[in-house]
Amino acid sequence: MTKKQEVDSWWQKAKNILEWIGLIITILGLGFGIGVWAANIQHKTEILELKQQYNQEIVNIKLEYNQRLLETINSAQNEIIELKLERNLNSGNNPINQNRK
Repeated sequence: MTKKQEVDSWWQKAKNILEWIGLIITILGLGFGIGVWAANIQHKTEILELKQQYNQEIVNIKLEYNQRLLETINSAQNEIIELKLERNLNSGNNPINQNRK
């Protein structure tokens, strides 16, 4: 084997090694890119699920608050009606007795 053939052989081996390294780097880069893309989609999905859960909790809190507010208002109205009836009975201005006269 001549010097030129030895150099060409070495150069061919170096080219093959570089091609394999480039192929490995390309495959690893592609795998990394796909992994980042999949993780990004999963992250966005998790964020949407958390937002939906948060919104549902807010709706439930508002409904519970409104229900308690309505119960308080109804209770206060009933108490006012009872006090008015009691006052009317005590003062002798019973609407039932007035209708009978």
